[in-house]
Amino acid sequence: MGEELLEMVSRIVILKEKMNLLLEESKKSEKEFGALLFGRIEGNKAIVHLIKLLRYSERSTTHFIADPIFLMESFSEAEKMGLELVGIFHSHPAPPKPSASDLRYMELNPVVWLIVDNTNLTVGAYVLEKGGLRQVGIEVIKNFS
Repeated sequence: MGEELLEMVSRIVILKEKMNLLLEESKKSEKEFGALLFGRIEGNKAIVHLIKLLRYSERSTTHFIADPIFLMESFSEAEKMGLELVGIFHSHPAPPKPSASDLRYMELNPVVWLIVDNTNLTVGAYVLEKGGLRQVGIEVIKNFS
């Protein structure tokens, strides 16, 4: 996603069943959990159409490293579907705010970052822009109609 498109995004839209899956996986995991969110930018919305639960090459309670082969396969699959990376979802055992490490990765991956506190399942969504960190809305919908 280009930085100019990211500046237009004011919310991320995700199906309720997909959000429930992400929250369930976060809650049951003792380690950080993550997922890639692929979709399209439509106006001021990042609309999620495909989630890919991460496979890891390293994982702990405070960080993870995604398996590079998994990443290549996921991006290839999304590209064939005409989708792009619109978000990254991951869990923290703390309030759903970007950590210092997250901020570094947000510079490299300019998409919407959804962060869940896996102790109480509160979720925050953020983008990092030249002006700093900006919170965006989360719209959970029943279906695309």
